[in-house]
Amino acid sequence: MNWHIHSFATLPSTQEWLRLRATELPEGSVVVAESQSAGHGRLGRPWFSPPGGLYVSLLLKPVKLLPDLPFLLVWATLMVLERYTDFPLDIKRPNDIYSQGRKLAGVLADARVEGEHPQYYVCGIGINLNPVAFPEEIPAVALRQLAPAGADPADLLPKLLQQLQDGYTLLTTRAESFRDRFVSDLGERWVLGAASEQSMRAKEWLYGNQY
Repeated sequence: MNWHIHSFATLPSTQEWLRLRATELPEGSVVVAESQSAGHGRLGRPWFSPPGGLYVSLLLKPVKLLPDLPFLLVWATLMVLERYTDFPLDIKRPNDIYSQGRKLAGVLADARVEGEHPQYYVCGIGINLNPVAFPEEIPAVALRQLAPAGADPADLLPKLLQQLQDGYTLLTTRAESFRDRFVSDLGERWVLGAASEQSMRAKEWLYGNQY
């Protein structure tokens, strides 16, 4: 995978910037912004994106549908973040990474599909890197609060892209091998349920409770 990186100081939304250009840009296009004025997460929910975070979207154009792509995004993001901190990190279904009951990162996969054929996937990842004054209603934590040395976006982004590339290669060539890797790395970890949903092991989440 050749990553083609487009960097901006600020955008309304990296996800929307890439989605509007997805048909014309090559696979591996990446857009990164230091802040977003209209960032959003799953179901269009606002994503508070002040300066000091890492907001990135990437374009994938596989030849077949990838139902396990959200698991890849969570796995890659979590594996990289754990290199920076010894604090326990938790997965919260369906697409967030938490620590100490507060949100550290979130992932998002938007697809355009025609029949059984994907035209593209636009994958978004948002990570709180540096502490800011988060709104009171947002229980958030920044990586620098969990790792005093912090993390420079210029250091973290290449690691994240490499982890994504490794997983994407497995997922598109040997999907079951990716599942084996996911279970090996995360299988016994508890995945928190959203709202009143029950928690479960990561391997049960991956296999639809039928592990």
